[in-house]
Amino acid sequence: MKELKLFCKFLIIFMIFLSCSSENNSNIEISSLIIGNWKPISEIAICNSTQQEVSTLDSCEQMGSWIINENHSITISEYYTSTNNDCELDFTNSGNWSINDNTLNITLGNETVSAEIIELTNNTLKIEFDADDNTICNDGSSILKIHGIFEKNE
Repeated sequence: MKELKLFCKFLIIFMIFLSCSSENNSNIEISSLIIGNWKPISEIAICNSTQQEVSTLDSCEQMGSWIINENHSITISEYYTSTNNDCELDFTNSGNWSINDNTLNITLGNETVSAEIIELTNNTLKIEFDADDNTICNDGSSILKIHGIFEKNE
């Protein structure tokens, strides 16, 4: 009986170790895939009305980048087309990133934004994050979530 109790304790400890180990391996795998220079391609707004609005970014907006480094630093740059039709840098901001389960956490200054990683391959990154409170869809309903779709620059 004593041996059975000891065996059960060992089995429980072993199962806990395995579950923690696979979670850490998952974070390591995601971290290794996410490192690189990512170019924004499109956005999908998920509206309160269940409608989805797809926006393919123009060539100027696609000049933006998310540079995600192995040392957990990140630099985000966004571009826009001005009223003169010039492509201009909107902003560049640097900070840090981390992965927790399937969530990408980005800290820029005093603000941390969390995005769920929906898809991550060698060439594609699709994330979902909460929209700003005042963002409205074309049908007048509010935007609940935004999907950002990125391609890895070679």
